[in-house]
Amino acid sequence: MTYNRTQLITEALQEIGVIADDQAATAGEVKRVGRKADALFSELKTMDGLTGITWTLETIPDAVFDAFSLWLAQRIAPSYEIAPPRGMPLSRIRSALLPDDRTDSRDLDGDGTISEAEAQAGLEARYY
Repeated sequence: MTYNRTQLITEALQEIGVIADDQAATAGEVKRVGRKADALFSELKTMDGLTGITWTLETIPDAVFDAFSLWLAQRIAPSYEIAPPRGMPLSRIRSALLPDDRTDSRDLDGDGTISEAEAQAGLEARYY
C-alpha cells in the first residue's frame, strides 16, 4: 500500500493534535504544511545512502509512512506552539530503506550454519 502527500500532511497534523482523527486537513493546512513536507522530502533524498529513492510524495511506501509523518509532525509542531512528539523517525526511515548488509558473525566455526550454542553465544554477546 502507498500513501499520498495529503494523507501524510493529515497524519502529521493529527499526530500533534491540530486536527481530530476523523478530520481532514484544510486547503490552507495542506498548502502550509505541504511546503515543509516538500522540503523534508528533498532533504531525505540527499541524505547519505538514500540518494536512490524511487518513490515520490504521491507514492509513499507503507514501510516509511508512519516514520515520515512523525518526522513531519516534529518539524511543524513548534509553528503551532505544540511540543514536538518524541521518537526517532529518521532512524526508522533509514532502517526501512537501507539494506542490512552486515555479515552474521554468530557462525563462530565457519561451517555455514548457526548452531544452538552459537545462537546462544550471540544473544549473550548482545546482552553483555
